[in-house]
Amino acid sequence: MTTGEGQATRRLARGIRPTGVLNFPLALTYVNSWTASTLERIDLVAGTWQRALMLDGHDLLITVGPSTTPDALILEIAGPHVSPDLLDRAEREVRRIFALDTDPAEFAALAWADDILRPIVTPYEGMRPIVVADLYESLVWAILGQQINVGFARRLKDRLVETSGHELVVDDVRYPLLPRPEVVAALDPAVLLGQQFSRQKTAYVIGVSEEIASGRLDLHELATLPDDEAIDELIRLRGVGRWTAEYVLMRGMGRADVIPAGDVSLQLLIGTAATGARVREPELRAIAERWRPWRSWATFFVWMSRQFGA
Repeated sequence: MTTGEGQATRRLARGIRPTGVLNFPLALTYVNSWTASTLERIDLVAGTWQRALMLDGHDLLITVGPSTTPDALILEIAGPHVSPDLLDRAEREVRRIFALDTDPAEFAALAWADDILRPIVTPYEGMRPIVVADLYESLVWAILGQQINVGFARRLKDRLVETSGHELVVDDVRYPLLPRPEVVAALDPAVLLGQQFSRQKTAYVIGVSEEIASGRLDLHELATLPDDEAIDELIRLRGVGRWTAEYVLMRGMGRADVIPAGDVSLQLLIGTAATGARVREPELRAIAERWRPWRSWATFFVWMSRQFGA
């Protein structure tokens, strides 16, 4: 399916301000190198982030870039159907994606006083955790990334988009979108198996999509639940364990105080910094207690420091 082809493009824009200091160029550099960012278009020279998203049933191209006003950004939406309400909705999504409503100063103070966090947070003033732009996408991505190389997980995600996704056309440029849950739920498993999905991942991705498409899992309601209740709701799904659920809360919802402690890389990186060796999940959770209520932020910076080689 293609949206916008042959239709006039309409645009709306506004300035938006973050709470506290924001290093948007650094955020763009991170997104540009993040394996999960398969649908984003980053222009490091112009300083812009672009992404096609379906919001309230309408495909929109969302662009965020620098403003002539200090400490502000410009948000623009474009497509065949735009409105002030959709601009409001796009702003809420952008604020979630880039954590614009959270002042990083409190976390920075905690990190400065912590021997593990100080060296990995101090060089990145104004950086905030970045989340996957779409909650369903974060769940699919977490499932795809289970127990395989992230590069291969990225290829699987690309194939899912190529096989079942759709496009938004703006000014003759095509912007791909992830297929919606109802489309994936209706797929013949052979389609994904033919794209090198394992039988387990095929069953899990289609199964989760069926839960959402049927209404048995309401993502909007899920996003309103307290952390523990949201985790419990997610782990009832086939193929979703505690690590996947905690990852979705952190990297899909933008929750500030979750740590996916089953993650081997965190066990190694944090464990080595704290004890000189990898620790197991219970020990990692105990170490991370000192970072409440910012455990997601601490986790993000640990992962980011590895990605940036700091």
